[in-house]
Amino acid sequence: MNFLPVLAFFLIFLGGCSQKSAFSNFELTRAQEFSISNTQRAKIVSSDKVEGAFTAVYLNNIYPEIYTQNDAFLICLYTKDTIDLKDLQFKVNNKEAIVIEKLEDECEFKDLVVMQNSWNSCYLLEFESNEEREIKFQVKGDIYHSILLRYKKR
Repeated sequence: MNFLPVLAFFLIFLGGCSQKSAFSNFELTRAQEFSISNTQRAKIVSSDKVEGAFTAVYLNNIYPEIYTQNDAFLICLYTKDTIDLKDLQFKVNNKEAIVIEKLEDECEFKDLVVMQNSWNSCYLLEFESNEEREIKFQVKGDIYHSILLRYKKR
């Protein structure tokens, strides 16, 4: 019987110390919120081995006021030593990139990708836009390929 008042005291004491939720102190910018839903990851494989991985962020849905002409992607790429960037083709709806620009470590998109490491290389890719509402992004090469990533245009 003495157990109930002690239990009630601890429940009230501990309840008063808690916050509403874990996310109450977690603030994201508008761009970071949109980047979460416009980011996908995939492996680059050859036959039966994983040769690398990449993260692709579709920038048009995050910055519609900036990217109006072409479909733009931020790519953070990690490959094993055997792959050279020249061995890979970045394709959107089976069309190759018209712009591939290597980004410095301190770039404007740094906050969009959660997992940035010193071994990743980041690139800004642009593709000719078309009227299709779905974008199919893939990395290909003579012996390399990734799964097809699908993005919806706004």
